[in-house]
Amino acid sequence: MIDIIAGITELSSQVVLGRKNKWGWVLSLISGGLWTYIAFQTKLYGILIITIPAIFINVWNFIKWSKK
Repeated sequence: MIDIIAGITELSSQVVLGRKNKWGWVLSLISGGLWTYIAFQTKLYGILIITIPAIFINVWNFIKWSKK
């Protein structure tokens, strides 16, 4: 169930970002956190190669967009 929530959150973040709204980065950060949790719970550590850097990128981009 949490994987469905993570997927919907990630897709929603892309729609919000496509509308040039900085809150899409927050949704993407939440999604990254959920995917990280899923990776540890299911021992699918390969997902962490994407999710951990993405979390830092999302924080950086949110800060960058907030300054505009």
